[in-house]
Amino acid sequence: MDFADAYFQKHRISDSLSVPPSKELRCVVVLPSYREEHLFKAVGSLLMAHCSPGEVEIIVVLNSSERDPAEIREQTLQTKDQLLQFLQNTNTSGIPVHVVCYPDMPFREAGVGLARKIGMDIAAARLRSVNRPEGIIGSFDADAWCETNFFRELLSFFDQHPDAPGASVYFEHDLIGEGIRQEITESIIRYELHLRYFVRALRYAGHPHAFQTLGSSFAVRAGTYTAQGGMNKRKAGEDFYFLHKVIPLGNYGEINGTCIHLSPRPSDRVPFGTGAAVRKMLLTGELRWMTYHFDAFRDLSALFGRVPLLYSSSRETIREIYHNLPLPLTEFLTLAEFSEIMDECRTNSATEASFSKRFFRWFNVFRVIKFLNAAHETFYQKKEISEAVPDLMKYDGSRPSGQPLTAGELLFLFRTADRSGYTKVIP
Repeated sequence: MDFADAYFQKHRISDSLSVPPSKELRCVVVLPSYREEHLFKAVGSLLMAHCSPGEVEIIVVLNSSERDPAEIREQTLQTKDQLLQFLQNTNTSGIPVHVVCYPDMPFREAGVGLARKIGMDIAAARLRSVNRPEGIIGSFDADAWCETNFFRELLSFFDQHPDAPGASVYFEHDLIGEGIRQEITESIIRYELHLRYFVRALRYAGHPHAFQTLGSSFAVRAGTYTAQGGMNKRKAGEDFYFLHKVIPLGNYGEINGTCIHLSPRPSDRVPFGTGAAVRKMLLTGELRWMTYHFDAFRDLSALFGRVPLLYSSSRETIREIYHNLPLPLTEFLTLAEFSEIMDECRTNSATEASFSKRFFRWFNVFRVIKFLNAAHETFYQKKEISEAVPDLMKYDGSRPSGQPLTAGELLFLFRTADRSGYTKVIP
């Protein structure tokens, strides 16, 4: 039985490719695309990225719903023909590009989750056929573009970190360019700042699962992908839910030596995410993004910092620790629930490290968000992102001296720090 046999017994592959992969295949990058005007730029950037012959393939999943207007479904078919012509005229890289087309996806399932799953399942099957469970499945978006060292950095990271099940790739949203108006720039600055603030604040609190989870900028090993049940079919947030099955496995990493550049455009295709956030700010006319108050992360730090002590404590000491937690946490967790979970974690943990792993599987990022939302109903008010970031910077040692900084200046600082590895990955 090979590494993906059990997976493909449960998940029938939607599209098998007639051309067998190179025996040297190590990485397959997947791009779902729905009515995407920048698709050719995305594919073109990948074709310009350096790699050795046979190492890399690209899979483009063109898709639309059976309930989309006829002109949209027809556009999906036309895009396939246009893309194939584009590849015939321009692809001199030697990188195979496979184009699969689903113009009539079932309405109940149609969306980016299913499209990404189709592509990643095909990628897993390709790597399975060359018996490469350590092979890489890259997740990309059709409105993104990469730098020429993208494949080199991807392959190098996984070569140097054989225990890593996956990694998030450094990204930046484009702030200038054709069609990017000033109000779009100001909106995306705030939203990207919020994304970086959340991860940095969660790391300050001591949570080991704090990573960016954008569908356009991550990669996982084929064996990990199939072992975790593959991509889900969510119409939005599929990336977040999938990666928070992978990250708790441990040794998840970051690839900061390259950059994936993302579109800042507004969009109504999904209810949340970058496009929806920019659209919301543009529609309201308020270039503000409200985020979680930093004090809520300090509350979490009070709990997460005591995890080693919880492992070695008696039930009486655990009760004392509980009663000394900040009020927002004791309102969120009852003593009975907390004590029961601690007993369960200790009973099933032979070491402090295994206890910590089990604890954070319980108090995972989903529970963190649930706590943050509850705390902001009663104890805190959300703050505009450019006001919340300086609160974090007071505590993580990154606050610059001098006058208050604009949102754009704060984003520049966070980008520089993240790119240089300033934010330490917690093992």
